[in-house]
Amino acid sequence: MKNQKKGKQNKKKKKDGKDESFFSGQEKEPQNTRAIRFAPRTAMNIFSGLFVFLFVIMCVVVLLTFGRTDTLARLAMSKQVNKTELIENVNKGLVATEQMRYEGEVVIEKLFTQTQKADEEDSWKEGITPYLSVGLSADDLGFSNTRIDRNAKEIKFIKAITVSEKEHFYRLYYDVRFTEGDTWKKAQIILPVCYKYGELKLIDRPQFTNTTVSESKNKVAFNESRFITTGEDVQGTEKDKLDEFIRSFFELYTANDEKLGLISNVKGLEDATLENIDVKTLIVDGKGMYHARGTFSFYYKEGSSFTSGFELVIKPTKESYFVIKMNGE
Repeated sequence: MKNQKKGKQNKKKKKDGKDESFFSGQEKEPQNTRAIRFAPRTAMNIFSGLFVFLFVIMCVVVLLTFGRTDTLARLAMSKQVNKTELIENVNKGLVATEQMRYEGEVVIEKLFTQTQKADEEDSWKEGITPYLSVGLSADDLGFSNTRIDRNAKEIKFIKAITVSEKEHFYRLYYDVRFTEGDTWKKAQIILPVCYKYGELKLIDRPQFTNTTVSESKNKVAFNESRFITTGEDVQGTEKDKLDEFIRSFFELYTANDEKLGLISNVKGLEDATLENIDVKTLIVDGKGMYHARGTFSFYYKEGSSFTSGFELVIKPTKESYFVIKMNGE
């Protein structure tokens, strides 16, 4: 009886449990039988956040880059050089430089042109005064103390050195040939000047100088073999053939004969005549090309000759030779 009663009670509990789960809308979760376990969702959230962060940074960098590029482009467009204006400015600068050089020559001519006539001294001072800065007089220049006639004959500009761009100060160098009485002299003069507003003013006394270099700094020495191509010397019958070909080439080259184009791709001289030729070296390189160096003499009018060095690169052909280069061209 007791067992039957307990069985009824258990059945009732099961029934009640079934009913309760039914009414609650929940079912008992099935037991997980998978062997692979996934990482917790925390790691996935970290990677996702990192990816979003990097993406945002990348977008910011791209925006800044394109923004800067656009700004630079606008600045470049706003400051774009006007070609016409640039050419005009360059031309103005050239004109100003030429004008300064010319006025410097005028000053030199006035300095070196004096006569001993009684009424000429005042005239000389009046002519040079407009080119003097305030406080500098004609007597300060050191050119008025002469007892013989002095005349400028030839004036050549040498160079100009900028002393101060801001203040427009320059040093103008001139080569002067002049006479003192019947004697020819030569000198080099420096004019310290200020050239501004189209006017040239001497700002100090002229200075005598000598721009000739007393000792050369370039110590390079002549070397006959400096440009000789590496290879083997041509000898025997081949050398005789090449010597004959080279002579024929220069006979056509000096006269610029139309047949020159048949044996070379170079242009010749005009109306000259070959006088002599001296082949100093004749070498064949590893590619089978011949390199000839030497000198040849020619004249336009007999009795007045010139001597020129030459370097030929000659290519062999089936029947003869062909000059492909002369003097590196």
